Amino acid sequence: MNLKDLRTAIFSQTDWAPTQSTEAITRLNGFINRAYNDVCLEAPFLFFESEVKFATQKDAVSAQASDTISVSVLDVTGPVTDDFNPWVFEQDITADTPGYLVWAIDRSWDGRLVEIEVKDGSKTTTYRNQIRAVWKYTPEGGTPRYRFSVVTPWPYEALGTGPFKYRVYTEHYYLPEDVVQVRSMRLFKENRNWPLGIMGQEEAENYSFADSPAVTSHGLPRSVFRRPHFQLPGPSVAPTVALGSVEASPTEVWLGPEPPGKFEYVITYCWGKRDLMFRTPTMGYHLGYADQWKNTSQDPTGSFYQESYNVGAKEASQNRFREPLWESSPSPISAEVVTTASGEASVGTPSVKITLPNIEYMQGFMTTGAQKNLGAGTSSFLRRNYRESGWWVRIYRRRATADFTNYGNLKTIVGVSDSAGGATITGLNKLDLPTVFFLLAETKIDDVNRGIFYDNGRIIPDYHRRLKVVHGYQAIQLYPYPDERYEVDVRCVRRPPKLVDDEDAPLVDAVAIDLIVHRTLMFLYENMGNPGMAQLAQSRYKENLYTLTKRYGDLRPPAVPVLRRFGRARAGWDQRGTMRRWWTVKTP
Repeated sequence: MNLKDLRTAIFSQTDWAPTQSTEAITRLNGFINRAYNDVCLEAPFLFFESEVKFATQKDAVSAQASDTISVSVLDVTGPVTDDFNPWVFEQDITADTPGYLVWAIDRSWDGRLVEIEVKDGSKTTTYRNQIRAVWKYTPEGGTPRYRFSVVTPWPYEALGTGPFKYRVYTEHYYLPEDVVQVRSMRLFKENRNWPLGIMGQEEAENYSFADSPAVTSHGLPRSVFRRPHFQLPGPSVAPTVALGSVEASPTEVWLGPEPPGKFEYVITYCWGKRDLMFRTPTMGYHLGYADQWKNTSQDPTGSFYQESYNVGAKEASQNRFREPLWESSPSPISAEVVTTASGEASVGTPSVKITLPNIEYMQGFMTTGAQKNLGAGTSSFLRRNYRESGWWVRIYRRRATADFTNYGNLKTIVGVSDSAGGATITGLNKLDLPTVFFLLAETKIDDVNRGIFYDNGRIIPDYHRRLKVVHGYQAIQLYPYPDERYEVDVRCVRRPPKLVDDEDAPLVDAVAIDLIVHRTLMFLYENMGNPGMAQLAQSRYKENLYTLTKRYGDLRPPAVPVLRRFGRARAGWDQRGTMRRWWTVKTP
């Protein structure tokens, strides 16, 4: 049964057939999805199991005593040069010096924690902070340095400006946002699977398993316990959409190969990147596979940006390949925008101009070009946290129509230069049109694009990556701390995706369809003001649930502890004995 079949069954049960009422269909779809989620939470054993993966990260600590960091200063022209920026640290040596730690600028360090050691005579105190973003910067006439911005400004007035020893580490790992029930976790190493024992949070804290990695054991992890939940705030306004001006710039012309049509857009914020091995499968930019998919370019005039339709579209596509570490809930839906081909290659079809919220400015990371009163004169300055909040914007697009009327007159195709124009596009005359949002691009707000993104048909949406409604991420912690990269396989039940299209089918065993129907009927009758029928539907739901639980679920009474949810997991087999043979103790 798909979504349409479920609606038909429910309307038949209520002897109601509002085939012409869009509002009735919309409301019933909402009730069906509520019931769908309820069944997932109350009877996860009826849902098909999934396996998700994540990778651990090794601590980043330099073996060189001279590898230190210091608080950065503003890039100032004028008499003042000691104006410190408490949001930015920089490496005290030239970037990529042989034998020294190489910082990761592929966004895999974004969101990680950093420990900073402050010495006061013979006493050493460690302070923790969180990294926003990491980049390499070469000042004019200077040497390249690695820099990172932090979440909490450094109190240099009290603790000094450096140099400091440091350690970059990952304390928590975050499960995918839709994991409902964890059934097992295994560590993959050298073609072998090592089971991870699940222990309680209080027990782990009592054993000091959650202490700093500088004083905690490192090695092959054998235990896992739950840690705090995290949710990235989402955008509260919809992106603004308009048609581009074909006379203004080549960027504002629809180029294809995506056909024009009617579109809607939503956006999310994202921070950090997951492991390189976990990427979306779909090629986005139609001219070829991404050659910069690691997101390591630091050139503000090329990578990440949209000032050139030849480069910008490709980079915005490449940035989406890797899954973000955290992604926010989506924004409201934009207004509909329709772009149609004129029929004349010389005129061109307008692209869609999308104006994004300036999240960089909102976080205070767009301060530049200001003048500062220096008494005897003025001085311009540029903050070194400029553009480096660590937050990026993901753009999702929903297509309502596809216009092939004048498709052959788009201005460019594969194998033809952008300036050639007027060539005929062949081999594409129809598209599947599911009414859902698919991932289109990932971009960054800066002073070049000024929060403007042009959808010009060059990027193919990722039809394997639908928009997700994210309610946050559950964190876990491994013990001992991983001493290298390991892959962790998590066998679990995932929250099913929302049923949107009429052809979407519930990811549940066929015997559970009646559960969804009865639960939906309860919501529907409550909405109609019929408590008697709502109670009857609820009774039938409970009877069905009891029968299916006996057949497919756990027969133990509710008073007996059962490993149903990750937070209620009990200690594993490895807690009965010592674990000292599996790790070594790292010295600070």
